[in-house]
Amino acid sequence: PQGWHTESLTESSVDGKTRLSEVFLSSSNGMSSQTQRFLFVLHGMGEHVGRYLHLPHYLQNSVSGILLYDQQGHGKSDGIRGHVHEFDQLAHDAAAFVKKWRKKLTDQGKKSVEFHFLGHSMGGHVTLRMLFLYPDLPFASVTVTSPFLAIKAK
Repeated sequence: PQGWHTESLTESSVDGKTRLSEVFLSSSNGMSSQTQRFLFVLHGMGEHVGRYLHLPHYLQNSVSGILLYDQQGHGKSDGIRGHVHEFDQLAHDAAAFVKKWRKKLTDQGKKSVEFHFLGHSMGGHVTLRMLFLYPDLPFASVTVTSPFLAIKAK
């Protein structure tokens, strides 16, 4: 939407072996309100951040920014497609992503900042694992849709 900006960055995974592609979508219009709300989005298996670039059109009056990154082996991030050596690495990467942006956004002197998280499919599973490993992450809300927890058929 008008007034929204896209910033693309590259960051190393927690283990330093993989480059991760990040996108920060931000609104210059919503930055004047008292409470700044930011939404972290974690995509599912075989997806990438491009699948969620339409979110500002629907959330433009609800959030000041949307933060996304391609998980290892997905989208523009490095790695074997759909592969990770250890599943917890994905949770560690997600927590590091949240901590980095939380520090960056709260250090900008905003009066009140809220962080929300959305994890879909495999991203939902990673979200749950991240919360288990890092229970102190400060989210106002967490939404998990279709978490990839098990396969129905044997």
